[in-house]
Amino acid sequence: MTKHTPAFRPLLLALAVAAAPAASAQQSAPVPGKDAGTQPPPPTSTEGEGRLGSLVCAREEGKGYNLLITSKSQVRCVFADKQGAEQWYLGETGVGIGVDLKWNKAQKIRYGILSSTTTFTPEGDFLNGKYGGAKAEVAAGVGLGAGVLLGGSNDTFSLQPSLETSKGVGVAAGVSYLNLDSDPLSLARVATPTGGVASQALYSGYFNQGLTYYRSALYSGSDRFSGKAVDAAAAKTVRPEDLPEGVPDEDAAALAESRKRLVAALNEPLSFEAPADLAIAQVNFDCWAWGLANEAPKVQVNGCRNAHLNAIGHVEAAVAEARVRRDRLARLLQPRWFTVYFGTDRHELEPFAQKAIADAVASLGDLEDARVFIGGNTDRTGTSAYNAELSEKRALAVRAALVAAGVPEAWLTLGSYGDTNPARIGANPHDAFNRRVDITIQPVTVKQEALASG
Repeated sequence: MTKHTPAFRPLLLALAVAAAPAASAQQSAPVPGKDAGTQPPPPTSTEGEGRLGSLVCAREEGKGYNLLITSKSQVRCVFADKQGAEQWYLGETGVGIGVDLKWNKAQKIRYGILSSTTTFTPEGDFLNGKYGGAKAEVAAGVGLGAGVLLGGSNDTFSLQPSLETSKGVGVAAGVSYLNLDSDPLSLARVATPTGGVASQALYSGYFNQGLTYYRSALYSGSDRFSGKAVDAAAAKTVRPEDLPEGVPDEDAAALAESRKRLVAALNEPLSFEAPADLAIAQVNFDCWAWGLANEAPKVQVNGCRNAHLNAIGHVEAAVAEARVRRDRLARLLQPRWFTVYFGTDRHELEPFAQKAIADAVASLGDLEDARVFIGGNTDRTGTSAYNAELSEKRALAVRAALVAAGVPEAWLTLGSYGDTNPARIGANPHDAFNRRVDITIQPVTVKQEALASG
């Protein structure tokens, strides 16, 4: 009969002398869902093994059920490579009845992860897959080969267990299989934010809160906030948590008031002047609300509440300041008008005309760019042709004065209307209000210091 050898042959961490007899006495259990005939026998040599890091698994309380001879449990596992970088996995284990009673939430199983090739480089959630091996309900100190699991992609990996706690006995050896898939936290970690600054800040906040819950073994909170992180990364609208039921009246009232403030900030476009604070306010409100509803540790709940109140205060202050700047900008961008008057049949600038030009120049001081229209006019004395020429001379005189005062020529546009554009219409052809040049300033951009000054 031909013996099947896979492309990658897992190497077990074992003691050549002490563990080999125990390993040979055990029968390898097939990986669930795999053909038992294709699983290789466990080798006893450690030459060429590729050590990748460790996988630490904790039993998730209340997640699992009992069968006739085994107990299925949901576990949360963290892989750490040699540099300390982490990956998170959601798993299912099969544990022998009786053995499962010895595995309490204070105990964790640490697996040493070995690869059958020294050239393997961990990428993505590379441990996803099914693992199975010899099921030996023996004390943890019987031998390093006890409880080893084989599997992963092309049976590339071996998992050598040991209990992290000093008093745990037999749990690691009682694990008959382990199925691993990406934890929601891992899915959140690899999400790529596609939105603007606000979405990216929200993604980062939700991911970090999910990680905090994970490390506190509050896995349902980690799953929820990891999902919010994924949605934020995709630039989806992520609304604040609804108000929870069944919390004390004092907490309910404070939450309701804070949610009202948060929703108002989210609906205010000027809030995105402070996107990081807005994200902190929303993430920590959700943490506060979820923590009260799910009886999270009080220190975490209070920390989220305080962080939310601090951040929403910053957002509201930023909105108030932005409104001041917006209103001032609106005023500064309004058109401005100045009038320069002339004597009868004259185009030279009189002393009183110099004052109007100085005022026009001063009004340009808060602008980065502007369009200045200069329009010359006359009364109805004289012929239309003469008045057209006179109005042009008046406009040119004002233009020269503005350029001399430092106004960029590129800003200036000239026009002359003769007697066709009177300021006042009446019987008097010599009306002084019609002997004028109108200066119309249309602001384009405003200097930043002008916005900050008021």
